[in-house]
Amino acid sequence: MKIIMSIVFSFAIAGAGVLTVFFALTLKEETADALTEEAIAESLTTKVRIQVLEPATVEDSLKLTGQLIPWKSITISAEANGNIEQQHVERGDIVKAEQELFHIDTINIRANHRQAEARSTLAEQELKRIKGLQKSGISSPQALDQAMSERTFAAADLAATEVRFQRSVVYAPFDGVVDELFREENEFVDFGTELLRIIQLDKLKAIVPIPERDIVFFSEGDKVDLQLEALPDSSFTGTIYRINPSADRATRTFPVEIEVDNSNAKLKPGMTIRATLVRQHFEDAIVVPIYSVLAMENQRFAVVEQEGVAHWRAIEVAGLQGSMVHVSSGLEVGEHLIVKGQRELRDGQLVEVIPGAAE
Repeated sequence: MKIIMSIVFSFAIAGAGVLTVFFALTLKEETADALTEEAIAESLTTKVRIQVLEPATVEDSLKLTGQLIPWKSITISAEANGNIEQQHVERGDIVKAEQELFHIDTINIRANHRQAEARSTLAEQELKRIKGLQKSGISSPQALDQAMSERTFAAADLAATEVRFQRSVVYAPFDGVVDELFREENEFVDFGTELLRIIQLDKLKAIVPIPERDIVFFSEGDKVDLQLEALPDSSFTGTIYRINPSADRATRTFPVEIEVDNSNAKLKPGMTIRATLVRQHFEDAIVVPIYSVLAMENQRFAVVEQEGVAHWRAIEVAGLQGSMVHVSSGLEVGEHLIVKGQRELRDGQLVEVIPGAAE
């Protein structure tokens, strides 16, 4: 009986050992399968960095090159013949409106004016005498007519010499600067001879050619940001003063005049300027880094992350702002835009978001 019990106990121990080995092997196999699936899943997951899309204000701007010119520029010509007796200005002088610039043959004109005054006075006195004689019945009607005619001619001659005298003195038409001096003192000039050019510099015009496809976006009174090409760090503001009603036939652009304050006299006519004109403002717009946009067969795409999965989105681009792209459709505020690692992704691929900014 003891022998039988020993045999049964031995078989029980052996069976338990077999079961232990079986369960151990099964657990090891299941653990290995789990580790293999985790490794495969990890190998299929791409690490990415994202940017949460937020609303932004976008300005669709146009950058053009133009030139500064004087606000006013006038070439003054002689309105009298004769010698330049006096010259009161030199090139570069600042002048005020109504300031005397030149005297042309004023000595002769003054003499002629005095003679015309004397003739006019004499004709007036003669007319009075004839009228008195006529009342007495001594003078004839013909004598009265003659006296009246002589008075009229004398008055006209006097008026003409006054005009000649006024024109013999050249005045500045506005506050400005003598830009060019064409004639000098003691030179003889004829009627119409150019004497000097005066320009107004306390404000200037920036002339900028706007393409016909863009001109519809701009109106008089619009503000314009300006920079000097010679001083790229400088900036100032101008206002559209006039838009040419017709396009230049050669360039198909519309010349636009921009009023620029120059009360500090820092700007000079002839300087090249760079103008930034804003075509449109977009509120609550979406702007993304240019490197996050993918191009394929004339279509642009962005990749977003949603619950650990990458999704390709076809997008429409409205314009560029430096290194940023204004996206008009295809993305929504609050979405997770993938900004690093997107170029290797397929639509629907698993991704892991890691912290940090894109390089």
